[in-house]
Amino acid sequence: MSASDFRKKQLIQLLDENAVMSINELSEILKVSLPTIRRDLEDLEQKGLIKRSWGKASLCKEENTSTIPMASVRADSHWIEKRAIASCALKLIQEGDSIILDSGTTTMALANQLTAGFKNLTVVTNSLLAINALTDNNFSVQCSGGSLERRNMCFVGTEAENFFRSIHVSKAFIGTTSMRIPMGFSTFSPFQGAVKRLMMNAADKVYYLMDSSKINAHAISKVADFDEVDAIITDKPFTEDIEEFLKKHKVNFIYA
Repeated sequence: MSASDFRKKQLIQLLDENAVMSINELSEILKVSLPTIRRDLEDLEQKGLIKRSWGKASLCKEENTSTIPMASVRADSHWIEKRAIASCALKLIQEGDSIILDSGTTTMALANQLTAGFKNLTVVTNSLLAINALTDNNFSVQCSGGSLERRNMCFVGTEAENFFRSIHVSKAFIGTTSMRIPMGFSTFSPFQGAVKRLMMNAADKVYYLMDSSKINAHAISKVADFDEVDAIITDKPFTEDIEEFLKKHKVNFIYA
């Protein structure tokens, strides 16, 4: 993949998770010049993927049924790694557990695998995609409700937040846009970030599921510090300095 194609992929992801962004913001996050960002956005606009207006850019809405929802597009990215991570996370779940699944694409991979491994689970989520994956079984499935964030097919806002304040589960499986040392875990959407934090508070154990592309990725809304997480499940070994940092902060890490 060329540098230009990789940058355009990052642009799509940024706009997917943050709805509308200014050209200046995109330039600053991706560390490239404004003319470069404008050329990339012009190309994406010509392909019908984004639209530009008054120095800002956003993804085109799924008005055409042939357009694939962006959450599904992201699920296809690094799908081999995500399936491996989900298989590893599956081993942490026991029959009869109550668990939270957030709206990330790696947790979606876990939802798809749950149906083959268990008969008696309580699954709590804010993800419409997870709900859809879990319909053909006898699990107890609870959904938060709230305001629908269409790009990510999940519920956010006051109703979703109040829902997660009111429950308690044994384990939460959370996805992330970014993991940075020493900052912690972040996402682009502050609305999703607020829900993720409450999901963590509602669980006895918190597991972060992330493929290695999330290391040092850019995201603007902090969700959690490292000492709030019990374990990280990822596809590739961390560098030695990251491993030492995690050990110091008593965070377990599991390689899928």
